[in-house]
Amino acid sequence: MIKMTEIDAYQYWMNQLVSRSPSTKKAYNLHFKNFLEYMKATPNQLIQMQKEALEDNGDPRENRVVENKVRAWLAEMKTAKSPATCRLAWAAVKSFFTLNLHPLRMTRLDRPQGESQGSRIPEKEEVIRIADAAKWKYRAAIMFLKDSGLRTSDLALIKWKDAVDMGDGFWNFNLITEKRKVAACVFVGPETTRLLEQFKNKTGHVFPAHVGTMNRELNRIIDKASVKNVSAHGLRKYYVTSLQHARVPQEYILRMMGKKNSVYSENRRSELFQAYRKAYPELSIYAAKQQTEELEKLKEELLELRKLVKEKLAQQP
Repeated sequence: MIKMTEIDAYQYWMNQLVSRSPSTKKAYNLHFKNFLEYMKATPNQLIQMQKEALEDNGDPRENRVVENKVRAWLAEMKTAKSPATCRLAWAAVKSFFTLNLHPLRMTRLDRPQGESQGSRIPEKEEVIRIADAAKWKYRAAIMFLKDSGLRTSDLALIKWKDAVDMGDGFWNFNLITEKRKVAACVFVGPETTRLLEQFKNKTGHVFPAHVGTMNRELNRIIDKASVKNVSAHGLRKYYVTSLQHARVPQEYILRMMGKKNSVYSENRRSELFQAYRKAYPELSIYAAKQQTEELEKLKEELLELRKLVKEKLAQQP
C-alpha cells in the first residue's frame, strides 16, 4: 500500500479541486505557495507534520503545531491584506489539509473576520455617479452589471447571438456562469439595452475585454466617481437588494443571477421575466432622477403661473 507521504499531496489536492472554477484554483494556488514559503516546508512535509500531530495522544495543546502556525500566518497577513484576502487564504490552506484527509483542528472563530473595503452596497445616487463617470463600453458594462446581477467574470461570456428581445427594451441572455458553472437566466432592461444598441459591431462577444482589465477599469471609474468603499462587485449586491425590495421571490433572484438553487424550483423564463419587469423600477437608476427633475420643472411652471395670475389681478381696476 502506498503511504500518504509517498503521494504527491499538492497534486492530489489540485485533482480534488476539479469542480472549482479556474479563478478559484489560481487564487488557492497563490495563497498556498505563500503559506509554503512561510512554513519553509513542502506540501508532503506539511501532511506528515499533521499526520503525526493527529496520531499524537499526548497533551492536545502541544500537538497543534500546524494549526498554531496557520494562526500566526493569518495574523501576520492581517496587517497588510484585506479581510476578504485573508479569508481566501484561510480557505485555501484549510482546503489543502481537508482534501488530503488530514484536516486542521480549527474552529469558525479562527476564520478571519471583518468586512472588506469594497463590501458596501452602493446607493442609487452613487450608481448614477459611477455610470456618469464612465464612457462607451464601460458605461454599458456598469449598466449591464446593475441590471443583471452577474459577476464581472461573466461579462466575458455574453454574446450578441444569445440576446433574446423580450419587448419594450428588455433583453434576455442564457449562460452558464464562469465561477460556479450554474445556469443563469439573465435579463437586462432599457437603461442597458439603449446603450447596447449603439454598439456598431454586434457579432461575437458583447464585452471582449479581459476580466482583469475590466475589473481594474471599473474600479478606476468607481474611484473617479468618488464613491468610497464600493467595488465592481457592489453592483451585484445592488441588484440583489433592489429585487428584494421589490419582493421578488428569493429562488427567482438566484435563478436569474446564476446562483445555486433548489433542484425542485424550475422557473420558466416567462415567470422570471414578469417578476423582473415588475421589479425594474427598483433597479432603474434614472427613473427616479427623471421624475425628480420633471417635478422640479412643474413646480417652477406653477410658480410662474401664480406670478402671472397675481400680476393680472393687480392690473384689474
